[in-house]
Amino acid sequence: MQRARPPRLIWCLAAWTAIALFFIVRGTAARMAAHESGFLLALATGNLMSCWLWAFLTPAIWSMSNRFPFERPGRDAAIHAAAALAIIPLDAAFEFWIVRPVVARPVSPFWRLCLDYSWVDIIFYVVVVALERMNTSRAESAEQAARAANLESDLRQARLRALEAQLRPHFLFNALNTISSLVRGGQDDAAVRAVAALGDVLRGSLRRTEPEVALRDELTLARRYLDLERARFGEAVSFTVEADEAASDALVPSLLLQPLVENALKHGRGRDGRARIEIRARSSGERLHLEVQDGGSGPAPGAPEGIGLSNTRARLEQLYGAGGRLDLRAAPGGGALAVVELPLREAPHA
Repeated sequence: MQRARPPRLIWCLAAWTAIALFFIVRGTAARMAAHESGFLLALATGNLMSCWLWAFLTPAIWSMSNRFPFERPGRDAAIHAAAALAIIPLDAAFEFWIVRPVVARPVSPFWRLCLDYSWVDIIFYVVVVALERMNTSRAESAEQAARAANLESDLRQARLRALEAQLRPHFLFNALNTISSLVRGGQDDAAVRAVAALGDVLRGSLRRTEPEVALRDELTLARRYLDLERARFGEAVSFTVEADEAASDALVPSLLLQPLVENALKHGRGRDGRARIEIRARSSGERLHLEVQDGGSGPAPGAPEGIGLSNTRARLEQLYGAGGRLDLRAAPGGGALAVVELPLREAPHA
């Protein structure tokens, strides 16, 4: 449990000196109002010396409050009461043998000094303990907030890793199915090109350990995935990629485009059986806009989302909250249009 550290002696001296000055000014003002002598050096010196004694006592009281924080109320209250009562004769002795001889004030009986100082010492003790309790509560609240933030961050990262782990095998199985189809069809050259493309994709994805990557790398990965599909379908698959310079340097979730492209290939073929994929990226103010458009018949109303789209939507929510979104809508002129919007943040340069 986080505890507030005892204040440094220099700060205690400064604080208690300020308290002494308050009493000195108040006493001087009262005497002047009563038409008596204003500033009295002996009285001011006595006030300073008494408060400086408390400056040295404060760290010890603070430490005791740390050690006995009223977690066992009966025992701890008794210990604090005994400590407060012990300070009374200590303060009286300091006044009797040190302060009064220095400032040449009349000497009162020791018991009288104990009685006079008892209520002041108890109040000062309670105030120091209360300050320690408030500072400790503040420190504990800050520690709890930090733990909660770390826990939330760890949980978010765990969810992201789970979603990515679910997505990558799905992509790999589809790629292997593509290669097996080429092999069964006797298209050996196409199968070799597909294996090479898959190797590039896997190397690119396995090197990524961060949840976000530069869009330029994500676009390269999308191109290699489409090369993999073209190895299977030949000229029946075509694609274009357009990205402005500012957008290319932006951070995006790892494996963001691949499931969108896969969905476009699966559901976006035209009547001629061809798949025309357009990938566009542009920046607008503090937002990044990504689009993946196909030339098919458009999204079917009420159709359930596949694993790729649902995972992409969940990852956007985990990374950006309300700041990231994915919309799948009918494209102008036909086909489906997947639109992703993210906060625009530039990737660090290597």
